[in-house]
Formats: sequence, C-alpha cells, structure tokens
Amino acid sequence: GLSPEYASSLPSLVDELGLEGEVTMTGHVPDARPYIGSMDVLVNASDPEPFGIVLLEAMAEGVPVVAVDGGGPAEIIEDGRSGILAKSGSPADLAQAIERLVGSSALRREIGEAGKRRFLATYTEDVMCERFFAHVTQARGGMERTVGCVGANGKHAAYGEHPGGVAP
Repeated sequence: GLSPEYASSLPSLVDELGLEGEVTMTGHVPDARPYIGSMDVLVNASDPEPFGIVLLEAMAEGVPVVAVDGGGPAEIIEDGRSGILAKSGSPADLAQAIERLVGSSALRREIGEAGKRRFLATYTEDVMCERFFAHVTQARGGMERTVGCVGANGKHAAYGEHPGGVAP
C-alpha cells in the first residue's frame, strides 16, 4: 500500500501540475472495476512487481496496460501486443512506454482488445483450473483423479475422471 506521507502528498501534486479535473482519488474501494474500466491506460509502475493482479483486472476490462519489464508483468504482458512493457521503472522509460499509447487511440483500442483476449484465454478461473488439473495430472504420471478447484466466487469445479465416473 501507499505510505501515509506519500498518499497525503498527492493532492497537492495534482494541484501543482494543474490536473484537478483530470485525476480522481478514491482511496480504497471495494470494487475497482468501474474506475479501471473508465481509464484510457492503466500504468503499473511498481519495480519490482512480483505478479501484478491490477494488470489482469485492467486487461479483463479491455483497458490497455503499461508495466515495467520484469517479474509478473513480463509473464502476463506480450510486449506490443497485449500491453506495453517499459524497459525500467525510471520516469523516462515509463513516459516513453505511456506515450506510445497516449499518442494513438487506435493502438490503445488494439492493445486493449488483445489484452482482454489474452485474459480470457489465459487467466479466467476456468482456464486456470484446467491448467492446474493438467499440471497435477502430469505430476502424477498421467494418472487421472478428480481434482477440485474452488474459485473466488466459492464455486467448486472438478476436473478429471474418477473411478465409476462420480467424484467423491
């Protein structure tokens, strides 16, 4: 999270830069999707970033993303296709990556759509459960047993075969 000192310095920085009508500061919200969905570009400037769930949230909404090349973002984003990777977290490298998207609404649309397709093909609950099951099956030497996945919504999904065709 943000340090209290940093968070409290942001409103004055917005004023100093003349961005009062352009920046919304919400603080913590229980569901960020409406805010993410209204963005032109989502930038994750964390360096290093171990995973980057916010990138997946934006991609699911079709919002183009920019992140630092490394860690989770380098695995999630296909540079130039489903997002833009900045060479580093330096202001100059981030600005260069952001400028590519800010300067072209067509590129924002193309990358946003590609990011959403990548999210749907790779990171949905069903796809991840199927991939998990495939890894478990491979680790068990091909022996299939029913493996369950419990999603964030609490629903259970079972994959694989169980003797008699019925999961326990």
